[in-house]
Amino acid sequence: MISGKKAGGAGIPRRLGVLFATVPMLVVSACSAPAVSASALGDAVLAMYLSPQTYAFEGPGEVLIVRPDGSTASVRTSGMDNGQLLWTDSGLSFADTEHDYLLNDQLRSWASAKTSFQDILVETPEGVLGSYNDGNDGSGYVEQVVLSTDGRSTLSEVAGFNRLFSLCEGGLVGLAEVTGAELTVLAARSGAVKRTNDDFPQMLTWLHPKRATASQTLIAAVPSSVELDYPRGMAPCPDGVITHLTDLVRPGGANTFEVWRWDTRTGRRARTELKRPDGSALELTSDQFSTSTIAPQLDEEGRLVWFCADGRVLATDPETGVTEELWDSGLPVDQDNDTHVLFEGKWVFLLDVPNDDQRRPMTLYRRNVFTGEGGPVVVISRVNETRSVQRVLRGIAVAPSLTG
Repeated sequence: MISGKKAGGAGIPRRLGVLFATVPMLVVSACSAPAVSASALGDAVLAMYLSPQTYAFEGPGEVLIVRPDGSTASVRTSGMDNGQLLWTDSGLSFADTEHDYLLNDQLRSWASAKTSFQDILVETPEGVLGSYNDGNDGSGYVEQVVLSTDGRSTLSEVAGFNRLFSLCEGGLVGLAEVTGAELTVLAARSGAVKRTNDDFPQMLTWLHPKRATASQTLIAAVPSSVELDYPRGMAPCPDGVITHLTDLVRPGGANTFEVWRWDTRTGRRARTELKRPDGSALELTSDQFSTSTIAPQLDEEGRLVWFCADGRVLATDPETGVTEELWDSGLPVDQDNDTHVLFEGKWVFLLDVPNDDQRRPMTLYRRNVFTGEGGPVVVISRVNETRSVQRVLRGIAVAPSLTG
């Protein structure tokens, strides 16, 4: 059954206390500072993270807290490219390059130096887990994994430029092109070798908890003679089997869309091409497919539910590839309109962000994943018109009170 892991994110500055708001001010306190009596989250329903465009990224950024009337409070941050948010009953978690944070009735922070590009932020039994891409160190790509719990963060480094993530019983798993000296040698034994620029071998690895050896880290490696792309979202992993969508990017645009299943216990992969109930191919572009978002859990029928960038909510049978439309939101992801998507349990939250006319406000909708029933939650005032290269909308999170 679909029951979302709250993934999302954002960052906050080393300059604690630099805050501004259009509604009651949020007060920042370091973990060693006296407790703050003023409520910070209060009745907020939505949080958003904004930061500079990747190519211009230098910080700062900000986290916006949205009230039911659409007004906002703002926490200025030192910045986190692609900053993500996590909102649980404990509060709103986020990170920047210097600290990790928890915002509830006050804002607590603790030292946590890390790189500047965030991939995910998720809740685990151990605490809040974030993954950050640190680029290529000369021997391969490096992923920084940060676990934050009880006001303390620990960082470990693993190999990978991970394009897809999944939380399984054994921990956090990532899917990436083969990289890292030891993992490259191991992957070659499975034929997953990059001999030319037209080879894109893939590796599935344990990211957290960090394994002691490369052989314990590598779950599976497979060759690929075509470039691969994956939609957004955490892939579900019931019973140790990761299920996700894959775009096989072929020359000339003749792409193939597939659903893949990886058994993390055996390393075996199964793949099936997507098709309509009548057997015909899905009529999607590669851009539409790659900017879609998958739900973090399979539904009661074992199907992978996903929000397609053309605005429809679809369900795919992993065994047959049959994909059917559940309903159409009318909110696409394209040049004129951006839609940020968050699956939470039986709900999907859609943040409508008009691009064609930034004078129009953003609107958050909550709709039933399977029927589309629901409606607007809040209309956000005076935020869309402020978006720019220096204020790109990144992760979002909704109050837990909306997800029940």
